[in-house]
Amino acid sequence: MKTSSKTHHYLLPGYVDGTLSSTDKQQLEKQLESDALLRVALARLQATDSALRDTFTLEEPSRDFTLNVMAHLERVPVQEPVRSVRKSVMLLVSALLAAAGTALLLATGFFDTPTTTLDVNLFKLPASASKYVPQTIPVSINSRMLLNSIIMINVVVALIVFDRTILKPFFQKRLSQ
Repeated sequence: MKTSSKTHHYLLPGYVDGTLSSTDKQQLEKQLESDALLRVALARLQATDSALRDTFTLEEPSRDFTLNVMAHLERVPVQEPVRSVRKSVMLLVSALLAAAGTALLLATGFFDTPTTTLDVNLFKLPASASKYVPQTIPVSINSRMLLNSIIMINVVVALIVFDRTILKPFFQKRLSQ
């Protein structure tokens, strides 16, 4: 009995779905009468099928779905607006300012010591605030970390400028050709 049920297991999904031909259906029903293992397999498959049908609903597209898709195949995709030159120049200026600021800090020896002092006399404070604020404020700065972060920010800004001003227009031209 075990060998005969294996030969008809492939027919069970079609039987549950109702897509079997009449001859296959008759053969399977005849086999189901004599084979208990095949009946158990059919019962499990029917239980699984009904559980899935109860849990999930089959979504169907609207009637005009195919017509709508076919009608819009020839449509040209909307191109992203080209970035203005003004924004690109502003990004480039900010990269140059970051580079100039880093060079200025390096030239003045700001990164020579790990701790530096901030001279409050450089800022014009009101007379009432001068009695609460000391003349110099020691500031502990990890100069290597600060320098590395300034350089990284400069590199990121430069890469963004390079991407927006050179690479993007270049590849958009190639794409349109």
